[in-house]
Amino acid sequence: MPYYENYDLEPTMLPPEKEEHFKRYIEEFDLDTERLKNKRILDVGSGTNPIFVSQCLEKGITKDIYGIDQEAFFSEWEEYTDEGKRRFPKTDALRSEAKKHYLQAKAESLPFKAESLDLILMRAMIRPETDLKKVFEQIGIALVHGGEFKIFPIFRDSNERQRLDDVLQKLDIGEFEYAWKEISFYEAGGRKYYRDLLTIRKK
Repeated sequence: MPYYENYDLEPTMLPPEKEEHFKRYIEEFDLDTERLKNKRILDVGSGTNPIFVSQCLEKGITKDIYGIDQEAFFSEWEEYTDEGKRRFPKTDALRSEAKKHYLQAKAESLPFKAESLDLILMRAMIRPETDLKKVFEQIGIALVHGGEFKIFPIFRDSNERQRLDDVLQKLDIGEFEYAWKEISFYEAGGRKYYRDLLTIRKK
């Protein structure tokens, strides 16, 4: 039985579109829905419509999942104007419950206690201004032993890959281990572009 009926922030996607988005997330991050059961999960950079978070809640996979983004998920416009209420038609009870799962925060400053998360996902969130050293410090604190941090997509031969390699060289191998995995590629201009997944595990 679903944990809650509808956790979408902007319910514009059709059910098949939501399911496709969810399946793509699972595949790209090399996840197993059965192994996600009751895990404490964080999705970094969920955006304005975090389908992965809402689907995990609606499917009853876990009650303990959160999405964070630098932009506020909820605003006075959404809650107190007629247009906002039309586009975000949640009951007060659902709005209050949903707010527990959608937080305004940055990866460099996570609002979670030490060793409180089993899995942290980051999708397309490495920007020039991202302080990877701080991100890794925060991840290391928030993850439980045995927990994983997954980043996707990382293009080979990209600046993001080089920046990550620089940080990975400084990882404490007594505390962390990591692995790269090719997830997909596409061809353009006679060249192949590979999308890789980085998984970091806290021992």
